[in-house]
Amino acid sequence: VTNPITLGNRLRITADAEGGAVTVTVLDDAGNAKLISRPITGNVTDEMVSWEKGGSLLKRLVGKKVRLQFEIKSAKLYSFLF
Repeated sequence: VTNPITLGNRLRITADAEGGAVTVTVLDDAGNAKLISRPITGNVTDEMVSWEKGGSLLKRLVGKKVRLQFEIKSAKLYSFLF
């Protein structure tokens, strides 16, 4: 789980998830899951994260402080940015 960061419009990640997956959950200040990404698989560079659950909340959360929780299964996460 990251330290609090300001949520931007688009989250992008670079990861090696060949044979595995990376999933991102956006947590509010109380630790509640607000957005859950679709799993990212394969080798990706600057891949835009798409939201499986809560995507309609994104506009309301942009600019607010959140924490990102990365679930990394048989993968390596190299970077993320907004």
